[in-house]
Amino acid sequence: MATSHISSVLKKKPWITSLKKEYDPDTIDAVIARLKEELVLNDKHYAYSYVRTMRRTSDKGPTVIRRTLQQKHVQVNYIDEALADEYSVDQQLEKLAELMPKLQRQYRKETPRLQRQKVQKRLVDRGYSFDVVGEALNEVAFEMSDDDQADLMAPQAEKLWQRYRAQPESQRKMKVRQALYRKGFSGELINAWFEKLADE
Repeated sequence: MATSHISSVLKKKPWITSLKKEYDPDTIDAVIARLKEELVLNDKHYAYSYVRTMRRTSDKGPTVIRRTLQQKHVQVNYIDEALADEYSVDQQLEKLAELMPKLQRQYRKETPRLQRQKVQKRLVDRGYSFDVVGEALNEVAFEMSDDDQADLMAPQAEKLWQRYRAQPESQRKMKVRQALYRKGFSGELINAWFEKLADE
């Protein structure tokens, strides 16, 4: 194995660098050659093994897996190949179908619109693409009855109404309305709350 190639391997594999302090280059060359023969030091083999393991044992998507392998200095073409062969879109959708109910439970006290947004963000943060997440989300219903949403909204609306009590009434209403809308409540529910407030 050429010395120049050994140097490049040493630069790409920081954990090998410490070997230079204890062993001469000929010994390092021989050990690395043997490791490559045994597929212990083989980027392609490692990429496939890593992707397969992460797919089976974690909830990480391809983007996070890709970033981790790049940080380990695995060649990009091997990463691409391993992900294409070991983590297809269908396999990602299967994984997302397992993850989705857990995330829905975590956000069950949010409005359906906010549930969807938060689940989407969590999945994208875990390394799945917007397209794959969007496809998975299309198979899931984020539902809550109007009565349940009204019950959920009431304490939040009251808290906001108190928070902005120093504002002129028109400004106060606008701020409460905007805040509730950002939380995912519909205009109809918000109007109904204001009507109830006026009646009181």
